[in-house]
Amino acid sequence: MFIDTAGSQSNMTSESGGDQSVNYGMIHFSLRHDAEASALVVTVVKATGLQEGDAESFNPYVKVRLLPDKHQKAKTKVVRRSANPVFDEAITFAGVDAGRLQKRGSAVHMSVFNSDAFSKHAFVGELTFYLGEVDLQSQSDVIMARPLSKVRRSSRRNVRIN
Repeated sequence: MFIDTAGSQSNMTSESGGDQSVNYGMIHFSLRHDAEASALVVTVVKATGLQEGDAESFNPYVKVRLLPDKHQKAKTKVVRRSANPVFDEAITFAGVDAGRLQKRGSAVHMSVFNSDAFSKHAFVGELTFYLGEVDLQSQSDVIMARPLSKVRRSSRRNVRIN
């Protein structure tokens, strides 16, 4: 078992140059490649410190995508009334070998949302973890704790002005 806490809340600078010292919460997750099934297993363990305020009205869930192929995606269950939800859900992305996953650009993207029955689900934070940073060919789980940021990379669009 490998534990990585390199993404702790210390003063870090995001790819876009912004300061990430603001606390949007942390996601705790693990990664494992199942060579027999040719699948990546992402276990969303828990989130901590998602919001300051009323936890009674906070109902988070996590959307997980395998990049660069945005078609492989899944989401966790909604955990009711918790700013520190425990998900403990394994999400399996089938049909991916470890060699392909460790190529440049392959990543797991996680977005946290607050489920609201009466309006659009509110974006809480996100993270992108590049799979080249870990050895997925080892037989053990890689356990991570990484901070969320507020940059919506997935919502950026190329806009052409004529």
